[in-house]
Amino acid sequence: MTLAKTATAGDDAASRQAALRAIGATRRRQRWWLAAGVVVMVIGVAVCLGTGPVWIPPAQVLDIVLNHLRGAAQNTTADLIVWDTRVPRVAMALVAGAVLAPAGVVLQALVRNPLADPYILGLNAGASTGAAFV
Repeated sequence: MTLAKTATAGDDAASRQAALRAIGATRRRQRWWLAAGVVVMVIGVAVCLGTGPVWIPPAQVLDIVLNHLRGAAQNTTADLIVWDTRVPRVAMALVAGAVLAPAGVVLQALVRNPLADPYILGLNAGASTGAAFV
């Protein structure tokens, strides 16, 4: 009887260790995906700030943004295009994405369906009605 308890205790310890290793691997994977997502977002922002009817090289875009953040803004055409037109557009896209992502997660959790969309609860019709009133 003592041997059976010892074997079970050893199995529990081994299973706990395996579970902890699996959790650690999952967290490392999550951190990697988070870091990769941040890198992709930064590259996307850099591309969006330079792309448009007037193409501006990435080095010049970086220089313009850094000059504005330091308070040493220049009054060139490229400066006005990047800072007054493209930075607000990209910032609004980032904010909209940051707001819509948790809203989608909440909707998926609410209906317990990973493929949930706004049509399930009629949110799309309500949103269009509100837009029509505005």
